[in-house]
Amino acid sequence: MLAESVMDWTRQWKQEGLEEGRKKGREEIRRTLLQNLETRFGPLSDEVRQRVEAIGSIQDLAELGFRAGTASSLRELGLS
Repeated sequence: MLAESVMDWTRQWKQEGLEEGRKKGREEIRRTLLQNLETRFGPLSDEVRQRVEAIGSIQDLAELGFRAGTASSLRELGLS
């Protein structure tokens, strides 16, 4: 009984750790993306920042970051 509880707690802690790591990863990618967009296109409007903030998945953030490297405008990226 106690061993099962310990195993359940361990699984829960691992899951919480994974979720926290993913959250921090998304935040870091988002911060870097915003910095890169601002460097490339100049000061960003609140609208553009909100659109980037609304992106939930790491994959979508990373894809936008890759596309930003060759895009000629924020409009081309679908951000304005």
